[in-house]
Amino acid sequence: MPTLNVQKRYDEFQQDAVNCVFKDFQKKLNGRYLLVIPTGGGKTFTAVKAVNRLFKEGVLDSAKDRVLWTAHRIELIQQARGTFEKFTTVYPEVECYTNNVDFKMISEADAHLAATSSVKMVVIDEGIQPADPARREASGVRSWGG
Repeated sequence: MPTLNVQKRYDEFQQDAVNCVFKDFQKKLNGRYLLVIPTGGGKTFTAVKAVNRLFKEGVLDSAKDRVLWTAHRIELIQQARGTFEKFTTVYPEVECYTNNVDFKMISEADAHLAATSSVKMVVIDEGIQPADPARREASGVRSWGG
């Protein structure tokens, strides 16, 4: 029986998701998108990969653009910061754009956006996705992953 390389499989579907994020943002920078990956599938790490690629490829300008990463629990903010640190360990040869990311509680997001015109992307960690596909479509949010 062949052995399953779990990390390789994670890398493959995460890369597919990152490619979709990248292509969508190239087409429409001000769009609304939803990353859907099963529990334990690495949503945070995939989002970190996507943010870094958007900066690396110039879709986001590292000299002036900001990403707002927001969540409703401090533990999720801490997890996101830790995931950016993990990214530098896993991919030491790839530049990490943590310094372009502002980590804020969701209760602080409106004020931060009002005060910071350079925010070009908002990541809402643990956002709730409508289960009903018709409601999801009506929300105007495109999902990728599955």
